[in-house]
Amino acid sequence: MSGLTRTRAPKTIAVIVSGFLLSSCLPRLFNDSGQSQLKESTLPESFSEWFNKLPQGPIPNYELVARISFHKVGSELLPDFASRAIPEAKMEKRVEYSMTGGNKGSTDGGVSMVWMRDYAPIAIKSADPRAGGKTRLISYLSINKARNNFNGSISDSRDQELLNAKLVKIDNEVIGAQSETISVLPMPILMEGGNLIATGDHLILTEHIFEQNSPNYARFLNQSGQKYSAESLEKIYGDNGFYSPNPLGDKFEYRLPDEVKAMLGKYLDVKPENIITLPSLPGEGTRHIDLFVLALGKLHLMVPEITDEGIATLAFENEKILARKARDFLNEQATQLAQQYGYRVDRLTMLPPIYQVDQGGEKQAVYISPANALLANLGTQRKKVFLPHFEVPSDWGEPFKQYALQVEERWHAYFFDLGWDPQFVTANEAARSYGLIRCMTASFPFLSERQMTRYKKLGY
Repeated sequence: MSGLTRTRAPKTIAVIVSGFLLSSCLPRLFNDSGQSQLKESTLPESFSEWFNKLPQGPIPNYELVARISFHKVGSELLPDFASRAIPEAKMEKRVEYSMTGGNKGSTDGGVSMVWMRDYAPIAIKSADPRAGGKTRLISYLSINKARNNFNGSISDSRDQELLNAKLVKIDNEVIGAQSETISVLPMPILMEGGNLIATGDHLILTEHIFEQNSPNYARFLNQSGQKYSAESLEKIYGDNGFYSPNPLGDKFEYRLPDEVKAMLGKYLDVKPENIITLPSLPGEGTRHIDLFVLALGKLHLMVPEITDEGIATLAFENEKILARKARDFLNEQATQLAQQYGYRVDRLTMLPPIYQVDQGGEKQAVYISPANALLANLGTQRKKVFLPHFEVPSDWGEPFKQYALQVEERWHAYFFDLGWDPQFVTANEAARSYGLIRCMTASFPFLSERQMTRYKKLGY
């Protein structure tokens, strides 16, 4: 990764043939049900038409996007995301920089405000009449005070550098001087947005959600290299208002797994039995689901695949040991999601995990995963997917470099075949801080009729 040096042990590694058959680009399927219909999707005539067709609960990750927020400091970690996303004629009206305050450090292991996915609220379709027929935003708890106080940043203010006279005129005509009023409901659950995948049928999380809401969370933080005692964590909870009742009279408390599911179901408008929890990816420090599951349709998922061919390109035995564990783990989760829950599960080859570091006695690794892609469904024939590109340092060896190129070609072919326009973004620095493109962006669907009107008037 950029800024890293890596001495490779002298080993004899089979030369990887750079060319490969077209069939090798195609993902292996577990079953064929629930084929994605993204290619056939069209722009709805009105907000109500679109909203009424949505399933109750969190808006599916592949649905239409009204805007994407990206922390300005994030440019340090994804230096070419803004240059790829904002200047493009249609995207410039949607991608926004956000200056949310708080800690603006960029490489502090995921605590910073730069990881917008982890503190941006969850947009849901709620059956609660108090939601007013609009998309409701569900906020949640964080031990980072700035994150915990984040209210959604749903106003239409932007940095002046991204504005032009035409857009300002349209905004004034459609939206007016006041910001949109949206129903925001705080959920007394400690979590991060990167640990939630919404398919329209299920919510998928890792079991880390149970750890976060148990008395054992301090132990996890310490294993991750952070220093907390049970007493210091309790003080943070108190200072951040965890124990103040929300509008429904609920407040934070330690909960058993079934109780956590019940609270998620209550606030996210889903049945607890439709919440799937999976183990965490071996050696992956965030323990988030979006490093190994990507929702592409109501019954369509992609789970990456680590191959023996890829493992052979690694130079160090400790990396190979972890890669084999990750290979077996991913195979098990893909099989379960297909057989137990009826999903079509595509397997897309990815690089094996690399660059292990020892934090608090735990080995952690970097995963350059296609599951952590940013889906930007912009309407008819305008479905963009931003994928992480890894610049392989010269001292990592030619076999690994050639394999990385092959893997990215497979990613491009896979997403293009599904109707998405693949855009690669260099993610070396982000990956070194245990995040990728989805981690550093927050997608917002339409929130009301006014937003849909603005969307159309902007030329979509």
